[in-house]
Formats: sequence, C-alpha cells, structure tokens
Amino acid sequence: KGDVVCNQGGIGDDVINITIRSMAASSCDMEPLRKRLPRSLKVGRIQAMCARAFGVDIDLQILHFRVKGDPFPTELDDADHTLAYYGVSDGAEILVNEVDVDARERENARRVEEHNRLVEEQEQHVSVLQSMQKSIVNVLANDTAQNL
Repeated sequence: KGDVVCNQGGIGDDVINITIRSMAASSCDMEPLRKRLPRSLKVGRIQAMCARAFGVDIDLQILHFRVKGDPFPTELDDADHTLAYYGVSDGAEILVNEVDVDARERENARRVEEHNRLVEEQEQHVSVLQSMQKSIVNVLANDTAQNL
C-alpha cells in the first residue's frame, strides 16, 4: 500500500502581506497601508477599507494589483471575488485609483452620440430599401396589368 500525502497548508499560508497605495489625486500623498490580509478576503472589503483610509468613494474606486517586477497591474474588477481568485500573492501592491467623473460623462455622451448616428444611418438605409421595394412592386404590378 502506498502512503497518502496530504498537502494542506497551515493557516499562515492563507495570510499575505499587502501594501495598499492610493494613486487618487486627493490622497496620493498619504502613507500607504501595510496589511496582513487573508487571501479569502473579498475585493469589496478592501474597497471599504480604502474608502475609510483614503476618502475615495467606493463607487469611484478602481483597484489594481501588481507584484514586484510586473509592469502591468491587473484590475480587481469584481467586488465579490477574493484576493486568491485574482492570484494576489505575498508582497503584492494594491493601487487605488479614482474614476475621472468628467471623463466618464464625456465618454458616455460620445457613446450616445455614436449610437444616435448609427440609428439615423440605419433608418436612412431602411428608407432606401423600402423605396426600392415599392418601385419593384409597382413595376411588377404594371407588367402584370399589361399582360392581361
């Protein structure tokens, strides 16, 4: 009989050291938070912590994490997922950014404008097609009437 090996980590394996740094204009000069957090902690709880520590509204937060040597941070885009889900490891840095409300409003206005332009284009195409269809029906009706 073979030996059964069980690789269960201890409770210490589930806790990681994290630095949380605000990149938001209103709080970027504040000292970063250094925390020991469980990997099972949900992103939403981190957002609440950042709101208290840095004064950045939860609805305006964008969180990313990066590990040392990684030039491209990964967005933590779902408040219901855990640090483990995103693969946040010991020594990682979480960056707190703030949504530019004016830029978001400009982008939304641009999208609405683009949508309206596309709808207008489609309506013009429909009008042209309906006009062509009526012309074809009239031609066929005239041909049929002449053959009778």
